[in-house]
Amino acid sequence: MKSVLLAWLALPLSVLAGSGLPDQPYIYVVGKAELEKPADMVTLRFDWYLISSAK
Repeated sequence: MKSVLLAWLALPLSVLAGSGLPDQPYIYVVGKAELEKPADMVTLRFDWYLISSAK
């Protein structure tokens, strides 16, 4: 029973190992991409100071 299980596990490995690695990639990507996204929210922050001229 163990030998049958081992044969079933070894079969896919031998099939994949026989094909080897490709010598060229299958997908070529050439180009340039740019994305400019406008701001969704603007945060303004003011610091207020009280300046007194009284002496």
